[in-house]
Amino acid sequence: MRKIKIIIAGVILAALFASLFNTRAFAQQQGDFGIVVFPARQEIDVQPGEEKTIGISFVNQTLFPITGILGKADFIVKGEDNTPIFLEEENLSSKFSAASWIELPYKNMAIPPYDRTIVYIKVRVPKNASPGGHYAAVFFEGTPTTPEGQFQKEGTAVIAPRAAALLYFKVAGEVKEKAIVSKFFAPSFLEYGPVKIQTAILNQGDIHITPKGTIQMYDIFGNLVDQAKLAEKNIFPEALTKYENELGKKLMLGKYTLVLQAGYGTKGQGLKAKRTVIIFPYRLAAIIALGVFIFGYLIYHFYKASIVRQRILEQKLEEERKAIESLKEQLKRREE
Repeated sequence: MRKIKIIIAGVILAALFASLFNTRAFAQQQGDFGIVVFPARQEIDVQPGEEKTIGISFVNQTLFPITGILGKADFIVKGEDNTPIFLEEENLSSKFSAASWIELPYKNMAIPPYDRTIVYIKVRVPKNASPGGHYAAVFFEGTPTTPEGQFQKEGTAVIAPRAAALLYFKVAGEVKEKAIVSKFFAPSFLEYGPVKIQTAILNQGDIHITPKGTIQMYDIFGNLVDQAKLAEKNIFPEALTKYENELGKKLMLGKYTLVLQAGYGTKGQGLKAKRTVIIFPYRLAAIIALGVFIFGYLIYHFYKASIVRQRILEQKLEEERKAIESLKEQLKRREE
């Protein structure tokens, strides 16, 4: 009996260990390494020809040690969701690259369970680096899906799950900061509010920007009806970012003006846009108008009927008065 209990306990323990290892394997297949990077994003001011040492922490939040490779890559941001796209270092021709400036201390790395590893990288800014923004990422890849040293093709999304720290270098000098509102749209006519507004801002400068501002709604008399803030997003050079806002309430009536006012850059450049929208609940107005018409018709009908009844009554009274007068005349003649 005792041997049977020992065998059963052993089977249970083996199943538990197998479950743990299967869970870990599944998590890694899904790209969930339990690795957290701190800081996930750094903005660094540099001078041409300057050398710096930067620390990046990779934290293992799992019960198991994780091994992998340490790598670097340039990245760009395209599309409307501000998602970084990592690029192959050798084929990058973008003037915003910075991965070649970075020297990694080692290639392979292991992070103990519930521990962190601080990686100190060296950054050497070229003397001829152009002023403005340059961007690179330092990443830890726990389960690489490509051979060692091989990067993905240019312009494709990262397939291997990675934990990456994004580095924004701002090289001192004459920096071009320019942005435009490429889209400020709302329907010109609505039956009901709120008004959904789509805004797109294009960065035509040499460095990333973070526009800050509001969209305001005014009625026909110039009174402020509602306002909303633009979400604070980094817009990278040559990238377009979209914003969505809602202003007003459901039941509204009249002509409204939407005004975008935002600022960006170190010199306080401005972004402005304006649009007009008319809100008219025509179906509700038709129902109200029909109800008013029916109510008015009924009032008029009852009024007219009462007038007719009154005239009939007055006519009868007049007839009775005449009859009484006639009787009086007859009585008077008899008395005489």
